Amino acid sequence: MAITTLVFIFILMGGSGVNYLGQNDYVNYKIDYETASNQGLMDSKEIGYMLLLKFGNILNLDFFTFRLIILGICLIVIYFGVIKRYSYNSNYILLAYMLYPMIIDSEQFRNFIALTILLYGIRFLGSYKIKNKIKFLLTIIIASSIHVSFALYIVLLLVDLKNKKILVKGIALSALIFALIVFLNNNQIPFISSIQNLIGVDKFTSYTDKKTEYGFLIPFTLHTFNFLLALWAKNIIYNKVNSNITTYEQLNALQKERTGQSDISFINMIFYVNIIGFLFFPLFMTSLHFYRIVRNLMLLNFISYSIVSSYLKKDSALKLLFNLCILTSILMWLFLDLFITTSPERLIYQFFNRNYFLN
Repeated sequence: MAITTLVFIFILMGGSGVNYLGQNDYVNYKIDYETASNQGLMDSKEIGYMLLLKFGNILNLDFFTFRLIILGICLIVIYFGVIKRYSYNSNYILLAYMLYPMIIDSEQFRNFIALTILLYGIRFLGSYKIKNKIKFLLTIIIASSIHVSFALYIVLLLVDLKNKKILVKGIALSALIFALIVFLNNNQIPFISSIQNLIGVDKFTSYTDKKTEYGFLIPFTLHTFNFLLALWAKNIIYNKVNSNITTYEQLNALQKERTGQSDISFINMIFYVNIIGFLFFPLFMTSLHFYRIVRNLMLLNFISYSIVSSYLKKDSALKLLFNLCILTSILMWLFLDLFITTSPERLIYQFFNRNYFLN
């Protein structure tokens, strides 16, 4: 059934954008693709993405076909390289993904490619080995060559700090100081022009040109909810595995043998990934565009939730409550992002009503 669900997701994502009315990301990506052959490889700092576009042009593919192929590859990598690696219930994750992230990922094509690379590279975190840190760093470099904003995920290496108390205190203090600086500078980053000059990417301005008043509270609230769920998941699995119940101990040990990382280790890592996510809070104050930085972490949370759900007794009140809270969190993201922050006519209505494969 999971493969069927994956194919359905591919159909929905592949058919999005083509027939949308008004200005949309699909049109912009299509223009970039069709003009790529006239641009030099070094004209863009996102060399990886430019290479992909040029390769598609060399194969003489139209943008629709090119996008379908890339989307298919990304979904396969995410499913077999990430979801199947850690989860006991793939459908749990895929269904959660369909409720909200799928709609956004179908629109943000370049971000989705870079996200696929980042998610695959998560396997290199949590081992404390230098070679794995280098592998993760290379993952970030490759992802950044597709979408420059993914360079920010270099901070996820902080997950490997052994003293977690210092990590938490450092993140809290850094986020507070950074937020105060941004607030005192009228919700702007004082050195943003220097960053733009250093990066040399004009598109970077699109992430900083939309100032916010109190809109930053939306992504902050949503991420806080994710963090609380990650904390709950961490507490549940610690209690289960340490409860001396043989079944849970064996399940945890088998997962470690299969992936090199136990369930406890993985969920603990995702918990600290969510803590690190608070470092991006000051960026929300400058522009709501930065919300995608924490939204991109949702699939990792889904995997964590699915593992914990598998440890809970079937039909138990705790399992029902846990999954109900997860559903609430996803629906909050859906509503606040695609109905409040974004006009529903702009994306979510067209995703279903003007989908190429559904209409």
